[in-house]
Amino acid sequence: MHSKDLVNWTIIGRVYDSLKHDPKYDNMEGYAKGSWAPAIRYHNGRFYVYFCTPDEGLFMSTATDPAGPWSPLHEVVRVAGWEDPCPFWDDDGNAYLGHSTVGAGPIIIHKMSPDGTKLLDDGVIVYVGKIAEGTKIYKRNGYYYLIIPEGGVKTGWQTVLRSKSIYGPYERKVVLQTGNTNINGPHQGALLSWKTVNHGLCIFRTREYLGVFAIFSR
Repeated sequence: MHSKDLVNWTIIGRVYDSLKHDPKYDNMEGYAKGSWAPAIRYHNGRFYVYFCTPDEGLFMSTATDPAGPWSPLHEVVRVAGWEDPCPFWDDDGNAYLGHSTVGAGPIIIHKMSPDGTKLLDDGVIVYVGKIAEGTKIYKRNGYYYLIIPEGGVKTGWQTVLRSKSIYGPYERKVVLQTGNTNINGPHQGALLSWKTVNHGLCIFRTREYLGVFAIFSR
């Protein structure tokens, strides 16, 4: 989706039309499955989208324009029980992928090939929390940040972890939580970057397990 004011939105494209790796999705038998909490990132002139399906694995697609065309879905790894992936390219060119597991947690980080097409190890557990999920990875002023929701959708809070090493150990701080009302709001938030090129990326959820990407510009 594209917007110039974060209020009015236009659908500009889609990453995929159907999930061909399992007939249940075409037969309307995949309720609460499909792509869970995708992440979109921009790296080296390309946009990348990663998502997990709870039963089949980790998938990615890439494009030079967020409106598409997007490349056919690439199966990064065939695995069950992963969720909420996020790729990260470091300053030195090394690539990583963080994710949690269906349930949720712990937070696991893998080394990834620079082209983003395969994982290079079995991963390292960097954080164990209460229903920790929705990993979003950033680097700022020499610190690696993991922004995650914890505690579940209905009663959870937003946590930020930071470390000088991507593998930790991480400091922890709760940055959003239920205040003086009965309404619990924060879940699966992420930093929003507005750069000098007058465009940015926003990632948010409309409902549980439904990921939406938004592109905005001034």
